[in-house]
Amino acid sequence: MVMYDLIPVSHPQFCDPRVARDFQRDAPRVLSLANAVVAISATVAGQVRDYAAQAITGWDPQRCPVGFFHLGADFIPAADPTAAEWPGWPNGLWADRPVFLMLGTLEPRKGHAFVLDAFEQRWQQGATEGLLFLGSLAAGMAETHARLAAIAQEGRPFWHLRGVPDSAVATAIRRSRAGIVASCVEGFGLPIVEFMQMGLPVLASDIPVFREVGGDLPIYFSLDRAGGLGAALDSFYRRESALRQTLLDFRWPNWDAAAETLLRQVLELTA
Repeated sequence: MVMYDLIPVSHPQFCDPRVARDFQRDAPRVLSLANAVVAISATVAGQVRDYAAQAITGWDPQRCPVGFFHLGADFIPAADPTAAEWPGWPNGLWADRPVFLMLGTLEPRKGHAFVLDAFEQRWQQGATEGLLFLGSLAAGMAETHARLAAIAQEGRPFWHLRGVPDSAVATAIRRSRAGIVASCVEGFGLPIVEFMQMGLPVLASDIPVFREVGGDLPIYFSLDRAGGLGAALDSFYRRESALRQTLLDFRWPNWDAAAETLLRQVLELTA
């Protein structure tokens, strides 16, 4: 079996209660029947081993070995500079200011509120940098939706767009100064490699799986310190040129290569 994460066990507050309940009920039974588990990161693989040893009486790691592979990243097309401009960009978005990008569904564990707090503080201090969210709102985010609307009405350089086509996402990555990934828990962290393989520097929350995926290429910030992201932004401005130069050589396996690694893991673990 392939395991993406154990978030319904480790952080059930971020899941639909029914999903968390069913996962917690069924996961031990499913794991006890599996011949092998392939997680999508070494971090999750370690979590699976620890969880199985605690949750399953008589768990034998030799009978059900746990391995991992990394997801591929190649489905965002390269931006075509000759293509017509996507008409959905708001006026003034790509004006003469740095814009920082968050990509993916807005949900509590992704840290959008934390990022907004940091940017609102900087705006109050006179900063003009912009913040762009691309992604739909998850269920139960009414309070966040109201906050986004209020910030936009204040005239801050903030935009939230949904339903953006892949070609326009590629344009946003190309035009942004850096990507921000602020999750408190993840199974992998695909936006990190999507950003970096397109040459975009990354500011990432300092969690183990992001260290695994990003290595020493992102600028990391603590979610436990209110000024952590602000300090990371200041560091980014000082290091931007070197960060972009380093990313010129960054390569990540595509989905074909990831599938081959997954198959190889299955064969090795079940041999």
